[in-house]
Amino acid sequence: MKDDELEGWRREWQAQPAVTMELIRRVERETVTMRWDRFLLLAPAAVALGTTVIAALNPRIDAIVFAAGMWIFMAASWRFLVQNRKGIWGPSSETTAAYLELSIERCRRKLKDFRFGRVLSPFITAFVLAGVWQGMASQGRLESAEGYWILGAASLFTIGVVAFAISAQNQKRKQTEAELEYLLDLQRQLKEGGR
Repeated sequence: MKDDELEGWRREWQAQPAVTMELIRRVERETVTMRWDRFLLLAPAAVALGTTVIAALNPRIDAIVFAAGMWIFMAASWRFLVQNRKGIWGPSSETTAAYLELSIERCRRKLKDFRFGRVLSPFITAFVLAGVWQGMASQGRLESAEGYWILGAASLFTIGVVAFAISAQNQKRKQTEAELEYLLDLQRQLKEGGR
């Protein structure tokens, strides 16, 4: 056996625990984040509850349809979140390969989250803007130019906020794609090193 080969094995052996510990810490941090992420749906739930209260206090068909639509969007989001998180709460075993596989699957699920958000966001935005327009029209607020200016300003503001949020999510998506590539490369290296 050559000294270079022995030195290479020594370096690989010493580098391995650092990667493993980093991976374990990362999985633990992600697990905590995933637990807190569930509470992000409380804001849309509060909005849906608010629209329900408004519909109950002022029982017009447009208010009832708006409240029902908000609950449908809320339920769809919650269902997707629960389905997308199935099976990624912990590694299948306490091995480096299992932690790596879990990290890869979590990245893939995050990318699904981004796609779902990109599809759902325009629908919710359009639904809310249509609901605001219908609500203002049914209350007689669109009988003057001032009402239309308010509606236009509210629409532009809403679209701007959603566009900003989608742009920020796009940056996170790119980071997740790069992270996934890194993890897949690391997985290939570990498989090649194990042969």
